[in-house]
Amino acid sequence: KPYKLALDNAKAVLQDETADMDKVDAALNSLKEAANALKKTEAAKDPSQNPNKGNDSTNSNKTAGNGKVTSVETGDNNNLLVWLTMLLVSCGGFVGVSLYNKRRKYNK
Repeated sequence: KPYKLALDNAKAVLQDETADMDKVDAALNSLKEAANALKKTEAAKDPSQNPNKGNDSTNSNKTAGNGKVTSVETGDNNNLLVWLTMLLVSCGGFVGVSLYNKRRKYNK
């Protein structure tokens, strides 16, 4: 609860357009003290017990049972080559139309 109160106070200071630097510093120090006072739970100390271990942004690589690093499953199954081809074709079309218009303009 102390952290939530400090966070709410910091948000209120952030929204206050008349807040001076002393208020901002006080809110920041209060938030830092509350954050330092937080205690880790057993689930946070033991990563295997953490229910959010799949969402851990600090561990971007997973290891397979054989110890090899495998890539993270993102759910993105799009083929990058298709999008790169579309980009090249559209750029080529833009250049072609630009050159055609420039030649047509100067040939009149």
